[in-house]
Formats: sequence, structure tokens, C-alpha cells
Amino acid sequence: MIVIQNNNLINDVANYHFRSSAGWIIAIVLGGGYAVARVSIMVSRRRAGIPLGAWWWQLGKVLAVVAIVFVVVAITNHDQGVPSRGCLWLFLFIAASYLAGKDDFRPPCVRRGGQL
Repeated sequence: MIVIQNNNLINDVANYHFRSSAGWIIAIVLGGGYAVARVSIMVSRRRAGIPLGAWWWQLGKVLAVVAIVFVVVAITNHDQGVPSRGCLWLFLFIAASYLAGKDDFRPPCVRRGGQL
């Protein structure tokens, strides 16, 4: 059975690729955003008096993520460009990770310090 899909919005999201310049802008925003997030975590941990661990390990993680982002953009730009569906999936993954980290998934009485 063949399903024919004629919705322009779905077809555009599925088949659109960003230009190479937009791909590099996406890489800069993602890499810079990750670096800023890691630095803000380190600053807040230092203010709270929590040990940071090795600074070179934190720097290595940031450099690794930024390098992966730029390599992925370089590979996709070599073909057609960064696909919009990839950006959509990445946005959904980041949003779901943020929301999952905000909720502790425990009953309210336990969250307040009571017993179950």
C-alpha cells in the first residue's frame, strides 16, 4: 500500500536543507550555547563551594562537543546542507532533557521530606 502525502508543511519540514552559511551559524550557536551552559554550571558550583574537579576535564568535554557539532555541520554542508528535521529533533531532545532534569519524578509527600 502506498501512502501519498500532499501536505506542503510536512513535505517542507522533511525535505528542507539549510544553506551552508546557515549551517555554520547553527554550529556556532549550538557550540557557544553549550560552552556558556558549562561555564555557568562551573561558576554556580564554585559559588556554592562544591568542588569542580579537574578544569582540564571540563574544557575537554566542551571542546569535544563543539568539535562534534562542527564536524557534523561540515559533513552535512558537503552534501546538501543541515537538514531542518535534524534541527527539529535536536531541539526536541534538548527540551525533553531539560524537562526531565527539572522534575524528580517522586511523589509530593517524599519531595517535601515526608515518608511514603
